[in-house]
Amino acid sequence: MQYTFHPIESQIINLLFFPQCVEFSKHEAECAKLGECNEFSSESLTEEFQRIEATLKPFEKRIQRFYYDMYSIPRLLLKNYSPFGHSSVESYLEHLENEAEQNLLTCIVTKLYLDIREESSVCDEVIHQISQDIHAQMNVLDSLETTPDEKWKLANLLRNPKVLITEWLALLHELLPIFAEYYDSKKEQVEQLGLRLIQQLNETDGNALVGLSNGMLNKSLIPSGSILVSCIEPVSIQIYYTPSTPFVLWGLEMESFIHYLQITREIDLRARVNLFKILGDKTRYEVVRMIAQGVDSAKTIATTLGVSQPTISYHINNLVTSKIISLERVDQKYIHKVNFEMLEKTYQAMLHDFGKS
Repeated sequence: MQYTFHPIESQIINLLFFPQCVEFSKHEAECAKLGECNEFSSESLTEEFQRIEATLKPFEKRIQRFYYDMYSIPRLLLKNYSPFGHSSVESYLEHLENEAEQNLLTCIVTKLYLDIREESSVCDEVIHQISQDIHAQMNVLDSLETTPDEKWKLANLLRNPKVLITEWLALLHELLPIFAEYYDSKKEQVEQLGLRLIQQLNETDGNALVGLSNGMLNKSLIPSGSILVSCIEPVSIQIYYTPSTPFVLWGLEMESFIHYLQITREIDLRARVNLFKILGDKTRYEVVRMIAQGVDSAKTIATTLGVSQPTISYHINNLVTSKIISLERVDQKYIHKVNFEMLEKTYQAMLHDFGKS
């Protein structure tokens, strides 16, 4: 398989999620509340996003109409409206502007339905029936593990998809000059990282992916070999499994972050203390326990533990990053598994620290 970096598609994705930077301080406060202060984040990176947040502040109320706690219009649309095949940001936005309302509604319903069923595909007839039945749509919303306010916003979107998406696109056009100024300062870094990644992956037939992602990914997780780079979510690796072209969105700062993790792990004691700190959270510990028992549904875990699904997703992402659990692809589905080998090694190392030979 040939790995490919897509610069235009990367720019499109970065624009779509650029408005959510207005919530940067709120996100940082939530992380701190969960005890997840990011020791890696540099002062310059924090200041960079604070500047973006300040620039977007006059648009905050309008942005919040389209970017919610768990969902956002771009996350709902990317299921069917891939950034691939467009010559520019404007081309992608124009494509959405010209799309029929029924097609937009079908896309949103499909994404929401698949999320509550935790499946990768659904019969077209089922989606058609839900799209024509407002009561069926409300049943889908009732099944979502999110806030009443977000359900209300989603209900409004289902009632008026064309109107709200047109207003969202108008907002993006208004923000485009602000985004362009920011992205121009990042474009060279984005493209250099993308080209460097695919060179290493193609030279090793994808086998370098495990090392590059610090064990978070393997080549079976990227069936299309498509790589995009995000400067808006710089410390993350995300998989977008779309019907046309699945792709990995690679954070611009992930190389530095992984290097930081590797240096940290060279100090064995610190790495072990970090693991016990992560598992010291009762909710996170219960998440690992349930995954070990074969439960891989974030919705089921959230319901069982009595917390929100976004909180569970946050904990799972943290556990994957720390390699306590791993992500694997089985029969077109992504499942999580506990990394018992790593836990066993850590346990044995702890016994050695305490003088047990």
